[in-house]
Amino acid sequence: MSLATTESPADATGLASAPAQEEGETEESCLQQAKKQEVAEKKKTSVKADTAKDQFTPERTGFWNRLKERFVPRPKSELDLLLQRAESGLPEDQHELGLRYLYGNGVPKDFRAAEIWFRRALSAHIPQAQTCLGDMFRLSMGVDKSYIEARKFYQQAADQGWGEAQFRIGQLHEFAQGVKQDYKEAARWYKIAADQDVPGAQLFLGVLSFEGKGVPANAAEAYKWLTLAAKAGDPNAQACLDFVGPQLTREQIAEGERLLGEYRKMREAEEKNLLPKNHAPTP
Repeated sequence: MSLATTESPADATGLASAPAQEEGETEESCLQQAKKQEVAEKKKTSVKADTAKDQFTPERTGFWNRLKERFVPRPKSELDLLLQRAESGLPEDQHELGLRYLYGNGVPKDFRAAEIWFRRALSAHIPQAQTCLGDMFRLSMGVDKSYIEARKFYQQAADQGWGEAQFRIGQLHEFAQGVKQDYKEAARWYKIAADQDVPGAQLFLGVLSFEGKGVPANAAEAYKWLTLAAKAGDPNAQACLDFVGPQLTREQIAEGERLLGEYRKMREAEEKNLLPKNHAPTP
């Protein structure tokens, strides 16, 4: 009797198919994992796209632009450059910045800031800044009115030959502002400034010449000065000339034209350095 067992055909087939079955399951598992990985990658890509899309919504774009304006240096404007030069100590730019604040040109009007910048320019004895400070005290622009302070600053500029300051000193004397009224002294200062082509001084000297205040009455001389001021574009001078003109004779007008021609020739010679200039005040 034999102890060996015989395998049935079915058993043999099962044993043979087991490895094949395991191999099929492994392949299916790999495919499933690959598909899951592909789905996961698609989700990641979708999230990145959504995130990028969200970053450029109007709200987010505005936020980033605000950050950019805050932290990214912007090109400096002309006013920024002026302020930078003024703060570095350049007196001409300090005076210019003072003017901007005084009249509100490109910046809010600020008399206090104007005074500060004008005073900084004083270290270089800028006559324009001295004159502006005089105007502030004379007209009470952000400071208490003081003709004494005004005269002090005007005199500093006038001593340097600045015509606008000399013209203003003449006004102080004519209108008794801080000094006794003195038409003769007013006319003297007007003449110094008028010879520097200051239209206001030419206008006021023309009026004094016509009225005979501080100087001998001279209609031709008045015509000369009023014409010069009107040609320079002073509307008040043209109005005065329109008023005075009809009161003058043809001889007076002809003499005024002659004086006007001689004066222009003299000024041309001065510009060509053929004649000496003397615009500083004399006692």
